[in-house]
Amino acid sequence: MQLLTTLASALGLGAEADATAIQAAVDKTIKERNDAIAQRNAMLQAAAVATVEEAIGSITAGLAAVDQCRVLTKCVEGLEHDATERERAEIIARIKRDGKCWPVQEVSLFPTLSLDALRTFEKTAPRVRVPGPTEPTRNGDGSPTEAPTWNSKTFAQLKPMERAELRDQNRELYDAMRSHAKATGAL
Repeated sequence: MQLLTTLASALGLGAEADATAIQAAVDKTIKERNDAIAQRNAMLQAAAVATVEEAIGSITAGLAAVDQCRVLTKCVEGLEHDATERERAEIIARIKRDGKCWPVQEVSLFPTLSLDALRTFEKTAPRVRVPGPTEPTRNGDGSPTEAPTWNSKTFAQLKPMERAELRDQNRELYDAMRSHAKATGAL
């Protein structure tokens, strides 16, 4: 009887527990132990290690790798953003260079466009204005070394309508081209 009372106490049962209650508690304890061993073995197998300590090390290393992955992901996102902004600036520069936009579009439209829309704009937009004039190189006395041009034409090659447009857009270049044409006898 003393043995049953000791077993009942060890299993957390009251002193009045009979042999059937003690057997049920022992069976439950054995099942819980076997389940814990099975879970431990499954964890060791999943971690491809032999001991619990090695499994803990693997889990710790895995958590560190996840943190490192988050850091690297943020770095990649930053690099992608920088590359996108660089490409955006290059496309806008080409659009401006090719005369495919008005200054107001650069300020109000381009910031709202996605990169794909900006690429499409660059491919499909017609020329809406004449690209800027080319300024002539100058000698030491300030006179042009070669005939100044506008849209790859000298003053003599410009039609009257083009001359008027040049005069309205860039009076200084117009005067320089006209003076050069008169000085060289091209007019």
